[in-house]
Amino acid sequence: MYAFDFDRGFDLLDVRWSGLFCPREVARYAAMVRRQFEEMAFAPGYLLRIDMAEAGVQSQESLAAFRREFAGFPPATRIAVVTQSKLAALQVLREMRQPYLEVAATADAALDWLIAARRPAQPALSSLPRFST
Repeated sequence: MYAFDFDRGFDLLDVRWSGLFCPREVARYAAMVRRQFEEMAFAPGYLLRIDMAEAGVQSQESLAAFRREFAGFPPATRIAVVTQSKLAALQVLREMRQPYLEVAATADAALDWLIAARRPAQPALSSLPRFST
């Protein structure tokens, strides 16, 4: 149904879903994530990847449960959702309106997008020191 890991190196909450959630399962899942979030001493500004490749479009009841159970959860800096389903992507974009959200086709593409914001910007060639002989 779900698994999640906290990756300190990337400051990443990495979530994998499979199947469909019922509202009761959403409540259990949310309680576990909240508890682990606190135990791991994560804070607002983390990265979040939700791999929904093995999950389907969720029911309206489950969506309502997600909204209720995750209300007030500390916000991420960036969110990447993994799905190849156009319908699931539309549902995600309708439910999660954060401007820092991206839908990706693969877990690797999602991670690349997430950590790109953490990499130092490369200097423009014109700003590099010039050497001549």
